[in-house]
Amino acid sequence: MDFNVIIASLGEVAVKGVMTRRRMQRALLSNIESALRRWGVSTYSLRIEGGRFYVENINDIRKGVISIMHVFGLEKVIPARMIAFDTLDDLAEQVGKLYGGLVAGKKFRVTASRVGKHDFTSIDVMRKVGEALRRLGGIVDLENYDVEVHVDVRDKKAYAYTNFFYGLGGIPEGTEGKVLALVSGGFDSPVAAWMMMKRGATVDYVFFNIGGEEQRKILYDVCCTLYCLYSYGRDQFLWDVEFRWIFPLMNTVPVSLRGVYLKKAMYLAAEHIALKNNYKALVTGESLAQVASQTLQNLVATEDGVKLPIFRPLIGMDKKESIAKSIEIGTYKVSVKSKEFCALATPHPSTSVKTETINKYIQETNLLDTIKTMTENYSKTIKLSQACECEKIIQEREEEIGKKIKI
Repeated sequence: MDFNVIIASLGEVAVKGVMTRRRMQRALLSNIESALRRWGVSTYSLRIEGGRFYVENINDIRKGVISIMHVFGLEKVIPARMIAFDTLDDLAEQVGKLYGGLVAGKKFRVTASRVGKHDFTSIDVMRKVGEALRRLGGIVDLENYDVEVHVDVRDKKAYAYTNFFYGLGGIPEGTEGKVLALVSGGFDSPVAAWMMMKRGATVDYVFFNIGGEEQRKILYDVCCTLYCLYSYGRDQFLWDVEFRWIFPLMNTVPVSLRGVYLKKAMYLAAEHIALKNNYKALVTGESLAQVASQTLQNLVATEDGVKLPIFRPLIGMDKKESIAKSIEIGTYKVSVKSKEFCALATPHPSTSVKTETINKYIQETNLLDTIKTMTENYSKTIKLSQACECEKIIQEREEEIGKKIKI
């Protein structure tokens, strides 16, 4: 099919208040443009009309569709044919030429919508186009159809298509403030960061290295996957914090408490970075009772004393669900290489650590002051636009998605 336009429709953004909707639409314009450029679309024009984005004069429809499918805030992505017409008969004839061969010998139906002033209705469009396609060999069946021909009339233009692809939904990234996501490279934390991006947050990452270069390499690859495929219109930053200095302090803590001690140290260090850099919340990939450090009591003990909100998007998900999501978003193939480094801390963990008990060891080891010193002296900030090989990541993703969709 010779498509000449991509239509992207809003999801929940469409039902926001006027001022909020305008702000989010402006963000979407910027994010769509950034996505098109990053995915290698060099020629296009972009406009918004009636709550829809139209990408026209585009040099690569396939790349355009796949790139826009990775932009948060859009419900559907539609490769279509724009038709300029004079009369309804003219429109029906042109749609017949487009889809006559496709529907010949098949059951079909026509669905139409209309915006503007016309001397015909949407039902008239469906009837006229249906008649034209029936004359070309199609079989009308409104319920058990093989092909659905859509005709969206907008003033003196119409947009015809037979297929569409679902977008990511959510709201535009970058419209809901800054959060700092604690990431390890495993399955859960990248998915949690992705889910916050889907809700419009500006997400940066903090990595506490307790596994050496092996863990760092995997973590960088995961963060680059998220940045290259999903973060548009802005840069993302990674705080790389050397954290192996914590081990001597952990050795002074009872073995059963070390997992919670380590996790609490990471919370406090992340908050120290967040407060100095205007982040409004922390994000983790924890799921209730998934491991010993994530029981309800241990989560309570771990976050006690942390002033910032801690968002846990995966709190009600099990491991199979988070792994399935990692496959869907493209982080699985990197995360599957990761070891569970935090598990090295505690061979026999307690599942019910008292808040006052863990706080006692925090004070005895002078952890708060040590965190401030070590975090400032042994951390570096990575700008992902400079660290990531987006062209390679995008090429692999395009090949993967291209096997699942036909354009």
